[in-house]
Amino acid sequence: MRLSKLKMAVVTVIFFLSGKSFGRDLQDVVNRLNQDQLEPLFGINYLMDKGKYEDLGKQYQSELRTINQRWQLSDLRKRYSNKRKQALAKNTFFHEEMNLLNQKLLRVSQSANRVDLFEIYDYYDKAQAVQGIMLNHPIASPHRVSSFDRGNEIGFCFLRAFLVHHYLRGLGVSQDHIVKVFAVGDLYYATQHWNFHVAVMIPTVELGFLVIDPIHEHPLPLRAWIRSTRSLGIKHPIDRVRFFLSSPKRFLPSENSHRISTLEHPVLRNFVEALTPYLSLDDARVSHRFMRN
Repeated sequence: MRLSKLKMAVVTVIFFLSGKSFGRDLQDVVNRLNQDQLEPLFGINYLMDKGKYEDLGKQYQSELRTINQRWQLSDLRKRYSNKRKQALAKNTFFHEEMNLLNQKLLRVSQSANRVDLFEIYDYYDKAQAVQGIMLNHPIASPHRVSSFDRGNEIGFCFLRAFLVHHYLRGLGVSQDHIVKVFAVGDLYYATQHWNFHVAVMIPTVELGFLVIDPIHEHPLPLRAWIRSTRSLGIKHPIDRVRFFLSSPKRFLPSENSHRISTLEHPVLRNFVEALTPYLSLDDARVSHRFMRN
């Protein structure tokens, strides 16, 4: 469901007015978002603890090495003398092996969900409200990225996920019910090369997991988001993109919590400083009430 132009306009006005008078200490926000999950819904701990590495990038590279070892022993490698055909066979082999890893993740996440839990924790309207906020945010909107130094190169998806997480908590969504989903691999978006992408997802009754990602016009069901994100893979349609479900505390593939030292990095400093005045939770609450009407 798409947000009406009127609702988007009102959300934009809310932010432009409130950003001038509201603010919140960044450390307080970081502390809140770094809270441990007491009873993680959907078995997120189970999914994350199976990896050999805490760093998702290192885990991905380890998986690629394992797949390459299988390829070296495969009869397929010896079947083609033509280099082009062998390269295609290799890419297809890697793609299918990565598919198995991703499908396992989806099956585990689905088996951890019960219909009764989805009926209790339906955050559809909150997902829509936060999506509308992010699309029209005067700083964090994807359309504003290019105004910051190296903005197109960096993308700032991890900071948008940080903000989405913050607003969801402000709207009363439990830390236990928020999940971050990472796509790791060679991605290509709007002329830029990325090595990962991240977004936030929460449960809904009708659509299951709903992913809030401002590069899209509206929240997407998890499978639809994965399908769309895989299309960004450099080798698509035989991409090697790997998906990980993570605790909402994870900020980057290499950092399993939010850190002030990272937010103060010179490359991120200007964006974070511009973002800080817009951390008022009142904005999200007002926007949520409006979106429901």
